[in-house]
Amino acid sequence: MASSSSQIETTIEVLAQGFFDHLEIELNRSHRTIDSYGRTLRAFFAWGGIRTPNDITAERVREYRLYLNRREIHPGVRLKKSTQAYQVIVIRTFLKYLAKHDIQTLPAEKVEVGRVPERQVEFLEYDEVERLLAAPTGDDIRTRRNRALLELLFSAGLRVSELTGLDRD
Repeated sequence: MASSSSQIETTIEVLAQGFFDHLEIELNRSHRTIDSYGRTLRAFFAWGGIRTPNDITAERVREYRLYLNRREIHPGVRLKKSTQAYQVIVIRTFLKYLAKHDIQTLPAEKVEVGRVPERQVEFLEYDEVERLLAAPTGDDIRTRRNRALLELLFSAGLRVSELTGLDRD
């Protein structure tokens, strides 16, 4: 017979798994997004000792936000505000899922995300793109592959993650 502590730990994990299934099926999120949400939620659960939905309180979320804001990923380097906001959004989305399924917990509206500075997108100048495309020199197979990848990247307007995720066939 499992202990009640074990059953409680399973409960938050079972709810989280239902949430991940919801992301995949109803919201049509990618597997990478679901994996990222999973890492984020499990880190929050582990940090906060979250075993039941009732363990998610406004104070616990506030303390977690302070932890994220003060956490150094490298000496002198802290998490970006956008990364912190993303993690809070994941928690809010999970809370909304719980509320939708009539599970008593902290209302998502009680969790504020905070302001995130606008993302500055920098574009390459035409001559910079030309230099980049001309960088692979030679006629061996690796150079031709690199040139083709760069041309595809810029001509199709792909992100690097999209390019690396392409099926070779």
